[in-house]
Amino acid sequence: MRATGVTTLAVLCLCAFAGVGAAAPEPGRSVFYLALTPGQCAMRTASTKRLLVVPCSQPRHTDEVFAIDHGGWGRGPTPKIAGPKALTLCLDSYRRLTGHALARTSGLSAFWADPGAEKATYGDKIVCVYRHWPSLAPLGSGRHVR
Repeated sequence: MRATGVTTLAVLCLCAFAGVGAAAPEPGRSVFYLALTPGQCAMRTASTKRLLVVPCSQPRHTDEVFAIDHGGWGRGPTPKIAGPKALTLCLDSYRRLTGHALARTSGLSAFWADPGAEKATYGDKIVCVYRHWPSLAPLGSGRHVR
């Protein structure tokens, strides 16, 4: 399915989003996806390209950033395999951090830059996010990927 920059794969959601901002966002601020940093928790907003950064102790948070990676295509054209490549990189990072595979009720989202200004700013940056699967539900209090 392809709509507004969102690509859904059979098992995990991979979303091609980006934004502006170099400093790590503080809790309570709405930010573009690619401005998030590992260890931050967030909640979805009405905007398709922004998340609200919240403390991980906030039980209603829906997303937890656990890794930043790079797709390997630099600032050149994004390959058709960007989604599967991001999925592989994020799954590998998850296994490396936790020591186990993803549970059936767990999912990942991966965010990367759309073509144009976002691509010029962020290149092939991939933000890996832990979430519930298949529905986007609150994760509960605390960090879930360590």
